[in-house]
Amino acid sequence: MRIFESLKKWGQNPYPEKPSSLSFHEEIVWYLTYKDKIFAIKAYRQHTGVGLKEAKHAVDAIERELKGSYRISDQINTDQINTEELQTMILAGQKILAIKYYREKTGVGLKEAKDAVDWLEQSLRNKSE
Repeated sequence: MRIFESLKKWGQNPYPEKPSSLSFHEEIVWYLTYKDKIFAIKAYRQHTGVGLKEAKHAVDAIERELKGSYRISDQINTDQINTEELQTMILAGQKILAIKYYREKTGVGLKEAKDAVDWLEQSLRNKSE
């Protein structure tokens, strides 16, 4: 995540700009993915008018739903994956290569491989922040 840190250091935004045509749920997911949970809770409160506790519980539920939908299946044989190599590809911005590698090693389809790589990329991003 040195790339993101260096971009932040130089005042550049490493994250994509939030699209203006997002639904309420998509906006919360965007904040959870690209910003921080605090932004998601604030947006939830602004949209619904609920208190902090209720907004936090709702955003927590959305976050659990997200994590569950991108979880790598237990039925997939991930033993042949060199996770360090996969992480290196992702951190180097070689996402397509990482997806191909994941597909080759696990035998899953394109969507499943993309979801797994996206999930890993997000996990790496969260660790670096």
